[in-house]
Amino acid sequence: MASRLMASQASRYLLRRASQHLFSLASPAPAVRSRQITIPLFRSDELGRSSIIQCRMMNTNVSTLPDIADKNILHALKALMAVNWTEISDEAKDAVEAALTNSTSDNAGLEKLKDAWRAAEAVEKFSGTLVTLRMCLDDMSGLTGENVKPLPPLLLDALKTALSRYRNYLAAFKEDEFYLKKKVEVELGTLLVHIRQRCSGLDPEWGDISVIGTAGIAGSFIEYRAR
Repeated sequence: MASRLMASQASRYLLRRASQHLFSLASPAPAVRSRQITIPLFRSDELGRSSIIQCRMMNTNVSTLPDIADKNILHALKALMAVNWTEISDEAKDAVEAALTNSTSDNAGLEKLKDAWRAAEAVEKFSGTLVTLRMCLDDMSGLTGENVKPLPPLLLDALKTALSRYRNYLAAFKEDEFYLKKKVEVELGTLLVHIRQRCSGLDPEWGDISVIGTAGIAGSFIEYRAR
C-alpha cells in the first residue's frame, strides 16, 4: 500500500514537472541555451522498501523564428505560422496584409515576412494539386478498394513529378530558413503521406517522407499562435 502511494505521488510530481517544462517552450528562446533539471524518482525493491533515485534530463532550446523588432510584423508572422497553409485563414491573410502595408524601419523583418507569405501561397497552390491526385487515386480504387489495379502511366508520371518538385522546393531553403522548411514539410508532407498510403510499389524516395520526424513538440508551430 505504501509503495503504491509513493508511486502515485511520484507520478503526479513527474507530470507536474513535465508540464511546467513543456509550457516553458511556449516562447522561443532568442539564442541557443541549455537547461538541466534533476527529477527525483521513487524506486521499490523486492521487499517493498522505497528509495529515491535521481534522473538527470538535458534540454536544448533553439530559436526557430528569426529575430524581428517590429511587433506588427512579428504578430503577422506568428499568425501565419500558426494556421494551416493548405487553406490559409482570412485572419492570417489580413494580419499579413496589414503588416506589409504599414511603414516600418525593420526591413529585415519585412523581408522575412514576405518570404513566409510567398512560401504559404506556394504551399496553398501546390496542396491543391496533391489533393487532386489523391482524389484520382480514391476514384480509381473505389470506396472499399474493390477496383484496385496498376496505376496508369499518366498518373504515375504525375506522382513522380509532384514528388520531384516537392524535394526541389525543400532544397531551395537556406539554413536560416529552417522554420519555413519545417512548416512546408509538415503541410505538404501530410498530403504526400496520404498519397503514399494509397499506393504500393512506389520509388524508395517516397519512404523518406515523414511528418512525425518533422513535427516534434519543441518545434511545433502551435507555440507560435498569435496572442
